[in-house]
Order: sequence, then structure tokens, then C-alpha cells
Amino acid sequence: MLTWQLADSIWEPLSTLPEEAVEIASWPMWIGSSAIVHCHKSGPSIWLSHEDIGAVRCSHDGHTIEVFPGPDQDPEQFIQNYVKHWLPFIYHYWGFQVLHSSAVMQNGAAVAFAGDTHAGKSTLAYGLSRRGRWAQLADDTLAFEVLEERIKLVPLLNWPRIRPSSRDHFALKSTPATITWPAESPRLRRIYYLVPGDAASAIGIRKLPASDAQLRLLKQAFALTLDLEDYSKRLMRAYLTLLSEVPMFELTYPKDLRQLDRVLDEVEAHTADL
Repeated sequence: MLTWQLADSIWEPLSTLPEEAVEIASWPMWIGSSAIVHCHKSGPSIWLSHEDIGAVRCSHDGHTIEVFPGPDQDPEQFIQNYVKHWLPFIYHYWGFQVLHSSAVMQNGAAVAFAGDTHAGKSTLAYGLSRRGRWAQLADDTLAFEVLEERIKLVPLLNWPRIRPSSRDHFALKSTPATITWPAESPRLRRIYYLVPGDAASAIGIRKLPASDAQLRLLKQAFALTLDLEDYSKRLMRAYLTLLSEVPMFELTYPKDLRQLDRVLDEVEAHTADL
């Protein structure tokens, strides 16, 4: 179980970060952002930080995240706005893998939607969850691990991130609450890689060959850093296991909210045997 622990002191980059800490990776706060998150390693712990916003520290063998908000940050808002964006990288440090995807489940079977940013992952998953048979399982980040050569989905804090146009389409006044993880983790049964087109595009579903599927999924894998050999090997083995166990399909569709119900109908028909 993931827990937060508020540090006794606020974040001060020059004094909080240990002198022996070594930077091992860095990345933009989010796609297109000029704000950079830095990852340092110090003994058995890693630090993720932004010089003006704050930092978190976690150890390799525990699922507690120590939170160091910056001087002008409200702790709860700091966690809500920033730390949750860092969780996929922390999970990789903990030995899990995180796929850039949204997911739904029914009767113990999960279906994931992967693809590039703005491909429609959140909209399709949330749209299915409103149809009654499905419950939303993840939005944008789906975590898993390999246990005895099998894939097991694991909880990762998620909340629906519905874009304004989709919120209007669903007549939502606010973003839905945090997604609740089920008592028993479902089995991932299918992955759909989304390829959106214009309003005139046809809806099509085809099974991807393993080589194509592997390249696409690896591009959607969150990684703390690929410069650390042990982490890279573990990631590659995990995704090979994922693709050997879970079939992956390409879903081409018109990215037009007026046609969303048609797309969801096709997905439900294709998953009718689950």
C-alpha cells in the first residue's frame, strides 16, 4: 500500500538534498514543459525534485514516499499537482513497470488502451465505464509486474483526466474522483493501440504482429532511466512477457466525439468473448 509521509522540513535544494546524491536522470515535468524534474540517487534512496516546487524521497524496499513541498506549496496540492506525475518513475525504481495507457475491467478481465498523447485513451476508457458493464481501472498509467513469468496488474493512484471537449460531451461539471482499485487485481486480456484519424476515417481493428507490437509498446513505457543496465534489462524482459501473454490490436478510428458511440460499440463487440 502506497503511503505519503510529510517531511519535517520544507524543500531547500542546497541543504535538503544529500551531498553524496548523484543525478541519474532528468525529464520534463510533462510533455512540452520547460520545467525539469531531476532524479538523484543517494544510498538506497532516490530523490525526485524540481528546484522551485519541491521534492520526494523514497527507498528501494518500502512503499512510503516522503514529501518535501517547496516554501510556497500547500502539501496536499503539491501531491495532487506534481507528485502523482512522478509516480510512474518511482514505480519503476520499485521494480514495477508502468505502461502509458488507460484501462477498464469487467468480470475480472481488463482491457487497456495505449497510444500517443491525445490519442483518446482517457475518452474511450471513460466512455466504456459509463455503459454499465465496465469499470474504469486506470487512466494514463497502468502498472504491472512479472511474477513467475506471468503478468500481474498492480494498483497505482489514478484519477480520470478528461479533457474539456470530452467533459462537455459527457456533460461533466467536474473531473470524476480518484479511481478505486478492485479487491482482486483483474487479468489483462487485451491491449488496443489507438491510431486516431479524421472524421472520415473508418473504424478498424487488426491484430498486430509481435515485432510491431513490441516497438509500439516500448515507446509507451515509463522508465526511470534507460542508462542503468539492470533497469533496462528488467524492462525489456517484462514487456516481452507482456506481449507473449496479452494479444495487442491496432484500433483505427475517427477522432470525432459525434462518432464515439460507434467506436465504443465496435470495442464492445470485439471484447464480447472476454
